[in-house]
Amino acid sequence: MASSRATRQRADRAPDQDSATKEPRVESRELDELMGLRLTGRQRLALEWKAKQAKKKTPQYFIREYLQPVFDEYEQQMVDGASLAG
Repeated sequence: MASSRATRQRADRAPDQDSATKEPRVESRELDELMGLRLTGRQRLALEWKAKQAKKKTPQYFIREYLQPVFDEYEQQMVDGASLAG
């Protein structure tokens, strides 16, 4: 009979069938993973504080809303550039 330690180790190595089939939701990813933004501990705390002050669920929602006008402008420039090139 296998020891409980060996059983745990096998269970740790077993692939999780559910996680392999589901695609990750972008909304739940950390901002670091999305944009490559690297923050110091104090910067992260400041961003979390500001998001809380703005009554946002997470700092990521705060940044999205804050940068939305910039994203809209870039998207329009991209569309305009594509129409000029085509």
